[in-house]
Amino acid sequence: MSYLVLLALLLPTVADHAAANPVYAKLVEQGLEIADQKVKFAEPTMPDGLSAADQKKIISVIGGDAYDYDSMIRESTVAPHIVREDLVEKGKARYRTADFWFVAYGKLDALTDKEVLDRMLDPSKEEGSSIEVTNDDLKKIGITLNSQSKDHEGYGHVNYVLEKRVDLALTGRAFWSQTDDSIVATVLVDPRFAEDKKLASVWRPITRDDAGNEKIGDQQPYSGMAMYLKVTRLKDVEDGLFVECHLIFNEPAEWFDGRNYLGSKLPPIISKQVRTMRAELAKASQ
Repeated sequence: MSYLVLLALLLPTVADHAAANPVYAKLVEQGLEIADQKVKFAEPTMPDGLSAADQKKIISVIGGDAYDYDSMIRESTVAPHIVREDLVEKGKARYRTADFWFVAYGKLDALTDKEVLDRMLDPSKEEGSSIEVTNDDLKKIGITLNSQSKDHEGYGHVNYVLEKRVDLALTGRAFWSQTDDSIVATVLVDPRFAEDKKLASVWRPITRDDAGNEKIGDQQPYSGMAMYLKVTRLKDVEDGLFVECHLIFNEPAEWFDGRNYLGSKLPPIISKQVRTMRAELAKASQ
């Protein structure tokens, strides 16, 4: 029996975040659209409303044979974290999944600060660039922020270079929600901007000639990327927070000539992010 099946059998999931967070609800109930597939996100590994004993069970299952419970909850920026990633080809869709789990220390309420939450969602932000998505940009494509949710919702446009091979420009919708036990933050590349000349999500291949000169190819439309981050308060670990992140993204075969190039690249990238996220949370909680 896989560890995910075992976790699913332990306890049911509380659905409060699905009621409060429309992006999260879409990801776990309807799924992310990639080519001809709708890819549903798994429910959180650590549901709300658990006892301390049940939380400990889940952490122990995640650590598996590699790390015992005490190792998993060690208060250190280099304490263990668990990563699972996979490249999936189904129908016309080709996409990658990446999931990681770890324990951090800090105050859950620190994540209600938008700047802290932004850094948690994107700790490598300094490696890319961004432009503001204004209210006028939103109105142009028919988006009006709800007065009740405007403090929990935002839009942004970022540009990254992925492994020096792919230039990505993405416009995403972010939404976060909070319960007594946890915070869920979600980001979805928003297809509603597809026809916008300034904010459409696109990718461009990066190649080099024999002299090593870089060349940026023609842009291609891009869609099918989302993630959610859930941070849950641990009941029997002082200031302990269980962090889980679930990411799914469309990975066209043209990106890396059909090879599983990112399979070996993602784990060290995620390790760096985990260290940064732990440090950011601790700093914000002081």
